[in-house]
Amino acid sequence: MEPLVEEVPFQSWVTCSPLVKVHLAVQLEIGALPALTVTVLWKPPDQELTTADDALHAPVGADVGGVVGGVVGGVVGGVVGGVITDTAPPPPKEQAPLRVGGDVKAPQTLTRVDPTYPEVARKARISGIVIVECIIDKNGSVRDVQVLKGLPFGLDQAAVEAVKKWKFKPGTLNGQPVDVIFNLTVNFKLN
Repeated sequence: MEPLVEEVPFQSWVTCSPLVKVHLAVQLEIGALPALTVTVLWKPPDQELTTADDALHAPVGADVGGVVGGVVGGVVGGVVGGVITDTAPPPPKEQAPLRVGGDVKAPQTLTRVDPTYPEVARKARISGIVIVECIIDKNGSVRDVQVLKGLPFGLDQAAVEAVKKWKFKPGTLNGQPVDVIFNLTVNFKLN
């Protein structure tokens, strides 16, 4: 036996906005709970829905709930009149180098190259330490070396040249390699 469906006299079109009409109808099945049918229809601003038949053949779907001037497939909070493009967002901006401390872990030396001791400094019996500040990048390479405490007779330049050849396991932030600002000390000793 086919269920008896009876459409109750309550049937109405409700205009929610100039672009959206909602059709409400209540259906009753004998021995079952009432069912409410809601049909949401969208119409272009220049088209008038004059009859229920016109309404049933009006476009339905993606544009329901849209905004005048919006874009099909747009997102809530998007820009009215915005466009959908195939272009990717710009790449993230390069993060400035971080100082070691807190969650930023220090790089670890993998390869250390000894500096060449300039002959003029050796003859002058100059020894001591040169302190440089540099950036150790995500790949473990040294760049942007600046002397903080130097020594005369070319020792500071020898230290800079040597440090640029050093290799590191890069510093990390939350387990991800990052560029870090790091101080290095180069010791010059006479034999």
